[in-house]
Amino acid sequence: MTKTEEIEREQSRFDVAWAAREESRRSLSSAYVSAAGPRSAATEINKAAKVAREKLGAPDEPVAFARFDSEKLGVVHLGKHAITNKDRDLLVVNWQAPAAGPYFQASYDDPCGVTRRRKFQTERNRVLDFEEVVFAELATAVEDLTESERIGIDDTILRDLESVRTGEMQDIVQTIHAAQYQLIRSPLERLLIVQGGPGTGKTAVALHRVSWLLYNHMATLKPDDILVIGPNPTFTRYIRSVLPGLGDEDVRHRDLRSLGPQLSTGRSEGMETRRLKGDLRMANLLAAALDQRIRFPADQDSRTPDMVIGR
Repeated sequence: MTKTEEIEREQSRFDVAWAAREESRRSLSSAYVSAAGPRSAATEINKAAKVAREKLGAPDEPVAFARFDSEKLGVVHLGKHAITNKDRDLLVVNWQAPAAGPYFQASYDDPCGVTRRRKFQTERNRVLDFEEVVFAELATAVEDLTESERIGIDDTILRDLESVRTGEMQDIVQTIHAAQYQLIRSPLERLLIVQGGPGTGKTAVALHRVSWLLYNHMATLKPDDILVIGPNPTFTRYIRSVLPGLGDEDVRHRDLRSLGPQLSTGRSEGMETRRLKGDLRMANLLAAALDQRIRFPADQDSRTPDMVIGR
């Protein structure tokens, strides 16, 4: 089959998935109309339907960015959002789902059961082209390389990280490679520090980890439990579009300056007042005042506390 024929075949799959997604959107848009019972129930149903619609992505967004062929799973298309048809058949797998793991983890020395990996170039939902790796061919080619040549091997999709930056950071889930994916799916309880030089994808890894955690720990972790802190307001504006684009609304973004005390723009104070405020006795006074403000939570019986809070 020629590449042109392959593109046409993929486009047919994209069209089917797009139609299924838009049918889901229409059904969710009218969900509250069929809600029976009190007005409050209809309001809750409408609110839940709105959240579900947001997780479908925008109507002009491509349904998938990649595909992989697996010995175990067959042909799997990956997108930023899962898509099912009316029979609940899964047409596109969410990149955060465990089933997507082989796409990111496969390498020439351990293909993880993946025989082919394909990345699409799209314009809206139109398939323009694709790049692919056939792992059997790749393994043969690598065997012909010297050891020094092998060291330089990297995922072909990494070159997207070097693409021209704009004033707004876009999600780059399709550029994540195996090492980054391993960081993204680290255990929830782990303190994770990601280091690297400029342009190595640190911010992208951090934001996609937030999205991955919210998807895989939705029972215990909510979007408003997350606070993303940037160094300044400009940076915060730059990254703000990523998580909503992945379907994660209500994550809070703050810059460092907004977390601390603001510079005073009021009256000038005398030397004695400023000296007093900087005195060690003032620190002790403030600490005592904070201690006096400690209270047991409203839903706890103060006679049987579960914990003791102190300095």
